Amino acid sequence: MTRYFFNVGGSRPFQDTLGEELLDDNAAWQAALEIACHIAASLTPGDGYRLEVMNAGRLIHSIEITTKVSHTPALVDQSH
Repeated sequence: MTRYFFNVGGSRPFQDTLGEELLDDNAAWQAALEIACHIAASLTPGDGYRLEVMNAGRLIHSIEITTKVSHTPALVDQSH
């Protein structure tokens, strides 16, 4: 088993100091996807983050999500 760390940068940074013992890089990827889904569920327009999976100081995987605020004017019904 290998210890992986899941660090988050961006709108709400978090430094994983405990890590998690996982079987391999593929298991770390699956864990990262679950974490990314939890983070994505709380995003608001303009937020963004980068999830980095680290092992022994090496970047193993990363996931980036950026949201944008649309400044497109709303359509106005002028049929009246």
